[in-house]
Amino acid sequence: MLWCGLSRRDFLRKAAILLGIVVVLVLAGLILAPQLVDLDHFKAPIAAELSERAGRPVELAGPIALSLLPFPAVTARDLRVANPPGAAVASMVRLRALEVKLALLPLLAGRIELNYATLVEPEIDLERLPDGTPNWRWSAATPAPNRAGAPAEPGRLPAAAGIASLARLTIQNGAVTWRAGDGIERFEHINADLALDPASGQVGAAGNLVARGAAVSFDLKSGPLDAAETPLQLTVTTKPTARLQLDALLSGPVDDRRIAGKLTLAGDDARTLLGTLGRIVVPVALAQPVAVSADLSGSMRQLTLDHLAVDLGPAHGEGSLHAEAGTPLAFALRLSIGQLDFDRWPAAHTAAPAPAPFGGTFIASPIAGALPPAHGGSAGLPAAIKASLDIGVDA
Repeated sequence: MLWCGLSRRDFLRKAAILLGIVVVLVLAGLILAPQLVDLDHFKAPIAAELSERAGRPVELAGPIALSLLPFPAVTARDLRVANPPGAAVASMVRLRALEVKLALLPLLAGRIELNYATLVEPEIDLERLPDGTPNWRWSAATPAPNRAGAPAEPGRLPAAAGIASLARLTIQNGAVTWRAGDGIERFEHINADLALDPASGQVGAAGNLVARGAAVSFDLKSGPLDAAETPLQLTVTTKPTARLQLDALLSGPVDDRRIAGKLTLAGDDARTLLGTLGRIVVPVALAQPVAVSADLSGSMRQLTLDHLAVDLGPAHGEGSLHAEAGTPLAFALRLSIGQLDFDRWPAAHTAAPAPAPFGGTFIASPIAGALPPAHGGSAGLPAAIKASLDIGVDA
């Protein structure tokens, strides 16, 4: 019996050693196998497939790397998506690296499904071409099915193969450049996480960026982006301290999305906020807390704020605002201010007559710098903005 017990223990010990050796060999194979495959041979067909789906040239200028542990992952460096003819720059998208993690079980079944993707230092250039067409409008040659596998319905956004399963997207140190006529706007140091529920299509995103020298953070929640109607909730906070909230509904066909909802804005200092983000020089007397609320409606080309309520320091006004994209950007503001108590304004302690109602139209001239002067300074707007004002003040 003792001999039999020892033999059983020896057998189990040797089996465990053998199993350990097999596991080590398998792990070593999984680690070394990608190093033995020259993935550069696949760059051309992969780029060709991506180009066909995107409807414009896609270039994989850098190396491609494959890893199998802890999850199958592919990394492509120096990826570029070309702009359409007539654009200001050659590439619409430039990525220092694209890292994607693949779902294991679908991969074993011969399907490619993305669980996680990281965009490393993406540079995105957006503009409207001379004919008015946006450069981000794709003309893919291969239509993609929706989540159910059927052709996309009118008014719904098609989902690209594999992308529909993407559960998380991370952006590291990105930048977006917006070109409108002769003006260029740039948003930098974009870091964000986007989560997508493949089953319901609901989207959540949170992150931060720098716009016009101000730190901006955002939090977004929305329904399915490919739905005919998409609920949207957005919160944006900035330093200088301000908070914007939007609760809206997107509707309409893909090429003519419309928005309707409620907008609120609150800030500690209207003058600093307008000077930093709006690059608008305003009098020092407007260094007051500000609160704005309105019903928002419009499209990609125009926005209207109805039932507009503005509280600036002790003053309260009501009216409407209409903005329309173009060169110049056009604004039309109607505002009726109930009363002004100059005794409570920090920069207006001396008596002054109440200003009379005025109206008119003007096109602003360029101003130097993004910030208003520390003291005093004359009011003004950035270049390429046309504003129509109709403001009345009760005496």
